[in-house]
Amino acid sequence: MIPKLIHQIWLGEQPMHPVLAECTRSWAALHPGWDVILWSDPTGLSSVGSSMRSRVDAGPEYAALLARACHLSQRSNIWRYLITSLYGGVYADTDVEPLRPVDDLVSWGRAAFAARRSLPDGLPAVYECAFYGAELGHPWVEQLAADLHTRDPAVPLSMGVDYFTQVTAEHPGVTILPRDLALFQPPDDWEAAKLKGEVPALCDAARLPPAGAYVKHHWSSNWFPPSFQQLPRS
Repeated sequence: MIPKLIHQIWLGEQPMHPVLAECTRSWAALHPGWDVILWSDPTGLSSVGSSMRSRVDAGPEYAALLARACHLSQRSNIWRYLITSLYGGVYADTDVEPLRPVDDLVSWGRAAFAARRSLPDGLPAVYECAFYGAELGHPWVEQLAADLHTRDPAVPLSMGVDYFTQVTAEHPGVTILPRDLALFQPPDDWEAAKLKGEVPALCDAARLPPAGAYVKHHWSSNWFPPSFQQLPRS
């Protein structure tokens, strides 16, 4: 069974945007009895704002990948796969808004789940690393962490959605959520939108999602400019 842990990551020295902070508070408010963990990396990766006080030792192999990462987004990708392989639980990006509790996603005995991006029919499947969950020791998240060495962290986006999709496709036992339950609809021109450094508004009465949806990804670009600044090499 997937443990009742919700992992989020915020890296770097930039303060979290208030909208993203509200998303994090919403995860905690909707999930009493869960541990909602915000991981930060002032000198490593440590849990903050939760009862689970822990620190992740990446080890020499992963530390080398982190040191070679070209930007904070790459480091976030590395950390999320490591965290879910070490602890299990649910991972959510800070711009993923919870719309209702995800308890039944773990209480039905699912071993792992992922969300599919909403794209026109006929296009290849794209699975989103911004929201997924797995039980501790699931071979899917074990592979996500173990195969990171096959990717070059100095190449932008090499450890993100494309990598996640490739590994997910190799594990047919992962439950893929229907697209109306996890809302991942990118802007028409995401490449242009993310350069604006904006955060969309959260859901309200004027923007009600489909009934039964668990989460909505807001495609925040607030993180993009600082996250994609080239990092100094260690």
